[in-house]
Amino acid sequence: MQLNPYIFRGYDIRGLVGKDLNKEIYYLLGRGYATFLVERKIKLCPVGRDNRATSKSYSKYFIKGLNDGGIDTIDLGLSLSQIVYFSSYHYLTKACAIITASHNTKEFNGLKLGKSYSETLALNEIQEIKQIIDAKRFSVGHGINSKKNVFPGYLKHIEGYFKLGRKWKIVIDTLNNTSGKFYPKLFRRAGCRVTHQNPWLFSSFPNGTDPTDIHVLNNLSKRVVQEKADLGFAFDADGDRMSVVDGTGKIHWMDTI
Repeated sequence: MQLNPYIFRGYDIRGLVGKDLNKEIYYLLGRGYATFLVERKIKLCPVGRDNRATSKSYSKYFIKGLNDGGIDTIDLGLSLSQIVYFSSYHYLTKACAIITASHNTKEFNGLKLGKSYSETLALNEIQEIKQIIDAKRFSVGHGINSKKNVFPGYLKHIEGYFKLGRKWKIVIDTLNNTSGKFYPKLFRRAGCRVTHQNPWLFSSFPNGTDPTDIHVLNNLSKRVVQEKADLGFAFDADGDRMSVVDGTGKIHWMDTI
């Protein structure tokens, strides 16, 4: 199977569903990453995913590719990038992966790969995986898959970083994406009063996918003022992109925070 070389980017793999990516390609990506890990004597890989329409199926085939390449896997289910990276520490393995296209529109999907405890694979390493696939130089084995929920451990860990002087009132817009499963719990555990905008998980993303989009931010700004909240936050599908609005409704861009 011929892979589109342009899906192999600087820090991830990303492309159009159906055109650039399908279940068979995710299986090959799993086989390629498995070989990459086996050559570094790594035996275990936690795998998470966002709530895109294809992510569950793609995750299944990616995990099978890892298992057939000799890597044991932990299926984390719906997750965020930072939780997946945390899982490397939690399960003491220098590997992790998440099926996501981040803030891209619903037509896209992708794959982020980790190494060495929360480092992201960069261009040369991603190209190495492409070369493994092109050469069909696959490791062979019988890895085992298990399912675990790492979020309670993540929540307990992250609590140690919160020391709020008062009960902040905040608005969170998670744009019907995976962030809605996690961020409200995190902020409430920290003692915040949370108003959750677009909480339901819809793979059609009717309210957009990019938290830096001005339409998203204008809606968030209005809601913050309406609720007389202290702050507002918007998050993308894998939780690594954020926008902030203050209590006056003013937008604060990430390059100034």
